[in-house]
Amino acid sequence: MEYLIPDTSQMRRMKKSQLPKVSVTSPSGKVEQLIINERTRFSKPYLPQDYFYLSRISKDAEAGVYTATIRAGRASSALVAIGYQEVPGEVLQFGTSTGRCPFPTKESGSIKDPVADQLIGMREDVAKLCAETNGWGYRVGERDGEFFAVTKDYRIDRITVAIKNGVITDVIVG
Repeated sequence: MEYLIPDTSQMRRMKKSQLPKVSVTSPSGKVEQLIINERTRFSKPYLPQDYFYLSRISKDAEAGVYTATIRAGRASSALVAIGYQEVPGEVLQFGTSTGRCPFPTKESGSIKDPVADQLIGMREDVAKLCAETNGWGYRVGERDGEFFAVTKDYRIDRITVAIKNGVITDVIVG
């Protein structure tokens, strides 16, 4: 994992205490703060600007979904890179409205319909990741008008989705 800031005049002037604080929560719930311990230039010809490394961690990872939290006391920019290979990714946007990944819940029990319905309008891969992040069972019941055989057992911790052109169009809890 790497924590970088853009090489801009604003970011160069910031003292260590003013820089964004980055913490990472592992799938098991362990929280680790990234310690700012360097300012090494990072430059690639395909990037629009140069960056500075502030912190780097290299160790075996726990399997699962990690959550990176970046907090800043003032306007600033930060980049967190995770993994050993550059693969374009996407940040999950958590919230309480349709099209946002529902906030992860720690409570066991049933998935509420309005919460599950937030997945409507999302791309299939993002919706599946949201379900996994929340510990929900996930299955596809319909894709582009083709229906799939599913069991009739009712499970309060599972969703069944309908997909059209790679986008979630319906979600059923159970």
